Amino acid sequence: MTRWRRRRGWGLAAARGLGLGGGALYRAIRDFCDRDDLDLAAQLALQTRPAPPLLTAAEEWLRRPLSAAALTADRADLFGRLVMQIYGFGAQRPKLSTARAYGEIFENCLRIADWALRRKDLTVLARIIYCICLIDPDHDVGPWLSDIVASQRPDGSFPDRTGFGTQDQDFAVAGRSTIAAVAALHMVRYRRWHKPPPDRMAA
Repeated sequence: MTRWRRRRGWGLAAARGLGLGGGALYRAIRDFCDRDDLDLAAQLALQTRPAPPLLTAAEEWLRRPLSAAALTADRADLFGRLVMQIYGFGAQRPKLSTARAYGEIFENCLRIADWALRRKDLTVLARIIYCICLIDPDHDVGPWLSDIVASQRPDGSFPDRTGFGTQDQDFAVAGRSTIAAVAALHMVRYRRWHKPPPDRMAA
């Protein structure tokens, strides 16, 4: 898959997320795209209510066991986008075929997180943290999140690779990784907002 195709898919998802799913701008974006050329995640983004065959295909793809040899940047990218799409970016919980399916997809998320950590790939790690929180909001993502937070640069941006640095970055360089990091941080914090406040009078 080319980088251009991935960007089109993300553009469609963003248009839908901004509430443009039924508007003229969204239709123009959709018509601009060659639908036969789009990956599964982009096809899901085109639909207000994903068709059952697409959801079935997405579930089957996400449940395939992932080995270290089979993992690539493109595969990790598509995996993350598919999970986000079927969960509606947190607005819904998909009805998968079996209870086991959730566990199998979650296990693949953990494999991708470890793979991204070894590669120091901050963008993939941030996206998969988002996905882990969608599936299991109570899972402790702190160890991974700490690597991301520690990588923040003085200008507030996040680099594409984890690690300490002091150099300011242009948006063109760090835009993608910064947006992914902020989304992951928001997802973790958003979950906490919906928990009961602590009892400050206890103990």
